[in-house]
Amino acid sequence: MTPEQALEQAVQIVGTKSKLAAELGLSLPSVSVWERCPLKYALAVEAAVQKALKAYGEGPTRYDLCPEAFGERPFMSEKSQ
Repeated sequence: MTPEQALEQAVQIVGTKSKLAAELGLSLPSVSVWERCPLKYALAVEAAVQKALKAYGEGPTRYDLCPEAFGERPFMSEKSQ
């Protein structure tokens, strides 16, 4: 999964860019211009996804959103592969 795909999936899971922006305490225009998740918001986006899913380990994580900063996922379940 590319960082761009990870952000797209995160938006789909949370619902809309507007909902993601609200979860992050940002304006819609701020989030709308993202092609990739900025590093400073990777953990918050991951938390918003987890909140929307109410389960850990599903959906894009910090490793998908900003692999240049966090590296590869340390573990991927068979379901995710």
